[in-house]
Amino acid sequence: MARPLTIAKSAWIYARLFRLPNLLIVVLTQYLLVFLVLYPAYGRHDISPALTAPEFFLLSLTTVVIAAAGYLINDLFDEPIDRINKPDRQVIGARVPTSVARRWYSILFFGGLLIALYLAATTHNLPLLVLYPLAFGLLWLYSRHFKKQLLIGNLVVAFFCAFVAGIVWVAERPAIELLRLRASEEAWRLSWILGSYMVFAFLSTWYRELIKDLEDEEGDRRGHCRTLPILYG
Repeated sequence: MARPLTIAKSAWIYARLFRLPNLLIVVLTQYLLVFLVLYPAYGRHDISPALTAPEFFLLSLTTVVIAAAGYLINDLFDEPIDRINKPDRQVIGARVPTSVARRWYSILFFGGLLIALYLAATTHNLPLLVLYPLAFGLLWLYSRHFKKQLLIGNLVVAFFCAFVAGIVWVAERPAIELLRLRASEEAWRLSWILGSYMVFAFLSTWYRELIKDLEDEEGDRRGHCRTLPILYG
């Protein structure tokens, strides 16, 4: 009879399942952008942030939910390939039952949707609500179809890494527009910083994904993927 998992062991398994270090990086990135880039610019021109501190926390939480669900659905579709590429590190199907992982995905989707609804209603910023199902849908399509296609999957992952900063830009758009009216040069500098970070995040992630395709070639080949190393390697 299998011994029950300890709380610490279970926490470690779920931290791996949801890529906890990556989620912490998402939160850190968004808070650094706000406190080191946006808020100082607002303060110099007596502008209040579009989101209050609790609202920004919920925005960051929503981003984390999207990222965690993205990792989860990707691992669900990748279960057969992961048995080949990383049998010693596989979580779903090895340490977490597939049915449990699917329940967690549903919890994340509906929980995040409620947060997005609340944010859109309280801030009167409809794009915050529209982007949520679009992000979930695109991540599902990535996991089901796009990641097996030449370059498309790499581009989708790169887009979502840039999205971490982009969603902050969308949420703070009213305050940034007010800054543009009061100090156009400051607004241009702020937009340049945000845009440059998004471009850097996009390109560096795309490069990393191409390297990862090289490392996962054997399993991807058996999974009938059409990645760059398989087609032209």
